[in-house]
Amino acid sequence: MKRTEQAKIQHSLSLKIDNNPCICCGEDFKKYMERLFFADVSIKVCSSEFIEESLVVSLKCNMTLLEMMHHLQDGTWGGFEQPAGNLIREWTLMEHLENLEFKNCKLVDIEEFILQLEDTAIIIKRIGPKSIALELEQILHQLAAHYVHTSKGLEETPYEFHIPVMEEAELGTRQFMDPAQDYYKFWGLYYESQLDAKIYDVQGRKLLSDPLQIENP
Repeated sequence: MKRTEQAKIQHSLSLKIDNNPCICCGEDFKKYMERLFFADVSIKVCSSEFIEESLVVSLKCNMTLLEMMHHLQDGTWGGFEQPAGNLIREWTLMEHLENLEFKNCKLVDIEEFILQLEDTAIIIKRIGPKSIALELEQILHQLAAHYVHTSKGLEETPYEFHIPVMEEAELGTRQFMDPAQDYYKFWGLYYESQLDAKIYDVQGRKLLSDPLQIENP
């Protein structure tokens, strides 16, 4: 597929994946993700350093984007809400990462989170320490809130969401990113009806007609 210079959105294949990751308690983390997201889960190490493990977490769910948003709103998917009457509090995603850090005696973070649904894929990149764990619930709720606009008035669901994408000029001058702000500026969207990526202005709630100079963080 053609990719324009104005919207150079890199796929997860650009990450260097360790095919034989060695991370203590990684299987427990995988089972946690499978149970709360009702998904087949793959967890791989994309970079392993002496002091940090960076993970690519891929989920495959047998539901559409609309179905996912419905379950998210009901609080029955993702484990973001504690069930009423549950005497044992469920760990959060952040707490599971912290447990992995304790068990492995090094930092552990999610470099990329890929949610593969029946009709689309949502690809979220890390833009700061624990940024995905901190913002995942809000990102998914924002996807639901903006669905009418990203689906062109419910006419066409993008087959890929890349969150976030940023202007090249901004990347060159910023020393750090604020997950609470920068995940909700621009997203990269791919549609079957168009060869090139479209940039979605989250704050303006619109697809941009003139592509920006965009890169992945």
